[in-house]
Amino acid sequence: MKCVVCHSPDIAEKRVDEEIRIGDNIFLVDVEALSCRTCGERSFDRNAMRRIEEARTRFREQSVPVQEVGKVFRTRVA
Repeated sequence: MKCVVCHSPDIAEKRVDEEIRIGDNIFLVDVEALSCRTCGERSFDRNAMRRIEEARTRFREQSVPVQEVGKVFRTRVA
């Protein structure tokens, strides 16, 4: 198998934190993905996509406990 972006054969399965953005919030979902070691492109199988979509729904419904792990700050420098 080769990366669909850079065509590198250096791909490995690993656990990743996939970001889900809802409004100003970012939620991280821990899933398995194939990840290119050259460019970082990720691809997900059906099970991982189901977990991501289920998590998105539960985050929107606020039906899953979450833990704050950091803060994001924004500034505009002229």
